[in-house]
Amino acid sequence: MKKLLERFRELLYTSDRPLEQRMFLLGSVVAAITLLAVLVIAIAGNQGMSMYLVLVVLVVILVFMTVFVDRTGNTAVGGVVLSVIIGLIAFPAGYLLGGGAHSGTSIWFVIAIAFLATIFRTHYFWFYAIISSAVFGAIAYFSYYHPEMVTPLSDPDLIYADTTIPAIIVAIMVSLLLRYTRRIYNAESELAEKQKQEIQALSDAQSRFFSSMSHEIRTPLNTIIGLNEMTLRDPQISEEVAENSTNIQNASKMLLSLINDVLDLSKIESGRMELSESQYETSRMLSDIVNLLWSRAREKGLHFEVNVGESVPSMLYGDEMRL
Repeated sequence: MKKLLERFRELLYTSDRPLEQRMFLLGSVVAAITLLAVLVIAIAGNQGMSMYLVLVVLVVILVFMTVFVDRTGNTAVGGVVLSVIIGLIAFPAGYLLGGGAHSGTSIWFVIAIAFLATIFRTHYFWFYAIISSAVFGAIAYFSYYHPEMVTPLSDPDLIYADTTIPAIIVAIMVSLLLRYTRRIYNAESELAEKQKQEIQALSDAQSRFFSSMSHEIRTPLNTIIGLNEMTLRDPQISEEVAENSTNIQNASKMLLSLINDVLDLSKIESGRMELSESQYETSRMLSDIVNLLWSRAREKGLHFEVNVGESVPSMLYGDEMRL
């Protein structure tokens, strides 16, 4: 019994099953215990073979649907089948066969609705709750005007026991549902918080990695830019070398800008992103872009052409690199 209880707790709290599936399991266990208690009360009150048969069949169906949901994870189908059987078949039959209003059958309606609320986590609960309530009201109305259709208890003295004991059992079962439901959601909240912390730690590690790599790459790149600047300052360089050095300078600055953008990722996440606004020449910006692309286009045999509209201003103000 102890191992079975530990296994039950493991399935509810530490299982990797979805929340809906665990809630269905919880509701099924509580419903099974309740049905067994009803069966014991029915036998003690000698309510007849028909009542016993209804309860036994319902227990079998409940066990079957629980195994079905456990293997397939389809809580929707399991919930619909059990709701139809409980709300439309089993409860009306139990009401008529178990003494009607002169018994504790009406009290079991509370645990039936609590069971539906446990296994359904969507708006389906309200649909079946309304249907079940309507059926319960119709059965009560029918039994009032046709009392001959209700099987009375064999001993009138059992009425007091048949109303008191179900009230106690239902109160205990509903308390168990609420207690374990709260524990399940607490376990889910702790798991979600743990996953949130892991994601945040991974994001921080990624930001630190990008920041560190960006700083490491910028060091040799700045060296290249500095040496290339010295080459451009040499008055004796040829036009071809000067052109190549200019392209190297533009490409290096563009690469440095991309590296800075990597650093900006962490700034964006922390809300410290700032634009480097200044006035710049549109023609120079386009020239830098053309110098980066035209040589690669020529190597691939592509025709590269730049068309600038007359309405484009010669000077712009903003973040040139990001544009």
